Order: sequence, then C-alpha cells, then structure tokens
Amino acid sequence: MSFFKDASPTGGITDLIAYLRERRQYNWFFWAAACLPPAIMVYMFQNDMAVKSVPPPPKVVYFESWPADRTREETIKDITARQAKKDAFLEEKRKGYEALGRAMGMDVEEIKREAEQIRAEARAAAAKAEAAANAAASEPANTAKGAVK
Repeated sequence: MSFFKDASPTGGITDLIAYLRERRQYNWFFWAAACLPPAIMVYMFQNDMAVKSVPPPPKVVYFESWPADRTREETIKDITARQAKKDAFLEEKRKGYEALGRAMGMDVEEIKREAEQIRAEARAAAAKAEAAANAAASEPANTAKGAVK
C-alpha cells in the first residue's frame, strides 16, 4: 500500500490539464490517437461480455404422444412410414457421398464392390459362428461318472 500513498487522482488530472493547455501543433491529434485504441478495446470487451453473458435459450424437445387405444395396425403403419422416410434420407445421403467421390476422382463403383465383399465375408463369418454355436448347443453333455473337463 505504500506505493499508492503518493499517488492522487487530482494530481494526475491537473497534470493532464496542464499538458493539454500547452500549445503544440499536433497536441489534440496525438491525444485523440492515444485515446482511441483503448476506447475501442473497452467497447469491444463490453460488447463481447454483453453478448456472451446472456445464456442461450433453452432447447425445447418435442415428442409425440399417441393415444392409448391405438391399434397394432396403426402402429405398424406409422413405423413403416417413418422407416420409409429414413431410408429415403439415407439414400439421398449416399448419393451425395457418391457424387462427392466422383467429383474427387474416386472409383465409386470399385469402392461399392469392395464394401459389398466385406459385408458378404462378415455375413458368412457370422453364419459360420452361429452354426458352430448351434452345433455345440445340440451336442449331448458328457454325463459319464468321473469325466473331467
């Protein structure tokens, strides 16, 4: 605190007024040029604080409610309609990626063939694993006395 005991705002203000009263050719220009950047920075900080301090509006999530007496057919019809919309959206998305790939010079047909081959191999491996699991489940358990596992 001993650093600030000799400083006074009134002394600083009187020094500023005395400096500004001196007649110089570019006195006011340099004074304004010196005050402008800090004023702009203070304004920008204040504006940024005002914008970012406002919390975002709450996100409203809507969900559908269905009548309790809805029939199974109505449910299935609704599910198939939604699935059709989803499939159409995914098809448009796939076409967009294919167009992008063609525009970038990729061989889209070759990529599709490779992907289908990978899917077929995965399906075959899954079918083989399922068959092995079914075969293991159908084997009779060893019930002989003294059998060691």
